[in-house]
Amino acid sequence: MSLGLFYMPEVSPRDFWYSSFLALGIPAGIVLIAIVLIYWIVKKNILFLVPLVLLLINWKYIERTVTFSGSEEQQAELSVLSYNIRLFNVYPQYADKTFSSSRKIIDFIKKSEADVLCLQEFYNDPKDTLFNTIHRIRKKYKYYYFSETYKNRAGASFGMIIFSKYPIKNRGKVVFHERSNNQTIYADVLLPNKTVRIYNMHLQSMSINDKEIAESNFDTKSKTNVLNAFTKFKKGTINRSIQVDTLVGHIKASPYKVIVCGDLNDPPYSYTYETLSDQLNNAFEEKGNGLGITFNGRLPFLRIDQQFCDQDIEVIRFETQHNITYTDHFPVKAGYVFK
Repeated sequence: MSLGLFYMPEVSPRDFWYSSFLALGIPAGIVLIAIVLIYWIVKKNILFLVPLVLLLINWKYIERTVTFSGSEEQQAELSVLSYNIRLFNVYPQYADKTFSSSRKIIDFIKKSEADVLCLQEFYNDPKDTLFNTIHRIRKKYKYYYFSETYKNRAGASFGMIIFSKYPIKNRGKVVFHERSNNQTIYADVLLPNKTVRIYNMHLQSMSINDKEIAESNFDTKSKTNVLNAFTKFKKGTINRSIQVDTLVGHIKASPYKVIVCGDLNDPPYSYTYETLSDQLNNAFEEKGNGLGITFNGRLPFLRIDQQFCDQDIEVIRFETQHNITYTDHFPVKAGYVFK
């Protein structure tokens, strides 16, 4: 049974969508096996070898859950910041009268020392003094690629963006064939002696209200909320499995080494994460510390914002910036050198 649980991330939700739900039990499975291991060790029984072997076989899931790595002192050849900025909190439910959190997000981005910024849920209104964000950020980051997913009647644009201090020689979108407001874009960034392809991804959102789930009890409304959440979970996990397969195909065809950043909308025990890990190294696993939680919401212990890199690129530092609490995501930043 335990072995079956740990196999779930290998199964595409397109074929068996329950696999993504069952895989959520992997952390609990690891804890249970660890308890059994300690019990048999205390009892001085040779049966401790069984849970020990199980933990060793599935060690990768422990590394995805918690890791302790020291940053290297050497200078990064490229640093990348990824951040879901939630439209700069422009909507009334997130903003106050003076848009103070919006100003803080913009200031944080403008003061960033990263060479490349990958921003999800980007918002730009060229007619507004505060939210003319491309113009404001471009004063520091000369090069950018903005992909618009929607424009409202007032002329404000919604989408994703890559900012770079280095020239961008080519850019484009990874085309997902199912209908979705989520997308993945890429930019080929021209460094002093090489070119690297940077992907900014925002895979299918589930639009689950974390507050409703966290506060659920046993009344009729709560049951309805939970059922709706399951329906959204199913749709989201199937769509993400299709999207990640498309993305990996695009990565394999890249003429350059790649760094893949963004909001995966899936935990480290998912088919989505597993599929990317088969091709790339995860920056948190290489140089992260602690649990690396990136979701700043009511649902606990979620690490859904990621940076992956080509196996020929070395991660020398990684940081989840938990002091930046302006949206429902924490920024993640990594430094890289090229082998």
